Amino acid sequence: MIDLTKCERKVFSQNGEDGVIEAIFNTIGATNKFYVEFGVDDGAECCTRYLMTKGFSGVWFDSRHENALIFKALVTPKNVIPLFEFNKVPEHFDILSVDIDGNDIYVLRTILGKYRPRVIVVEYNSSLGPKDKKITPYKTGLFEGTIHFGASIAAFYRLCKSFEYSLVYADKLGVNLFFIRDTESVSQFLNVNDVKAIFRPPRYVVIPGSFGHKPDPQNKPFLSFEEFSLTSF
Repeated sequence: MIDLTKCERKVFSQNGEDGVIEAIFNTIGATNKFYVEFGVDDGAECCTRYLMTKGFSGVWFDSRHENALIFKALVTPKNVIPLFEFNKVPEHFDILSVDIDGNDIYVLRTILGKYRPRVIVVEYNSSLGPKDKKITPYKTGLFEGTIHFGASIAAFYRLCKSFEYSLVYADKLGVNLFFIRDTESVSQFLNVNDVKAIFRPPRYVVIPGSFGHKPDPQNKPFLSFEEFSLTSF
């Protein structure tokens, strides 16, 4: 069994994503070596840059930066499919990485309605714990920097499972989840689809002296997965 906790390694990624992604593709192999990644900033530190050194290519999206490799766009559920079509993203491709600070689950749900990446890396809110399927209502404003953002591991698990993806890992800092299509060799990974065993509490620092994001002073509510399922755009 492959224990991905032993594979984390940083080359160009923010944390240990490079090593985890490398281990995954060493196991399941690559097909068209096409990637899509949102929220790459200037591209110096992201999840798929290391893959470029291994012959992968694709498209990066960022809301602030633009160059020969980065398509400048604020990705939303309304525009993500047209953006994919304009950039000629194939229906089946090797890896999708989503990190847009909050509305990730809404965009991911829209993508999976039409596209089938083999591997998904997505930012989640580990401060919400491993059990509750909590999802922040869709936001159009700037990220507030509080615990009221994104979605829990249980919510992402339920969404991805409905599209036939398996949860294989959560990184040690409690930032990213890793999913693989059920058609791949998912059974080779340790604790596959065991949300409780895979979950990691937040170990990242936003406020010096503590882990995770600061509390929401307004204590705003979250959506249940059923309420999220009824949300349309």
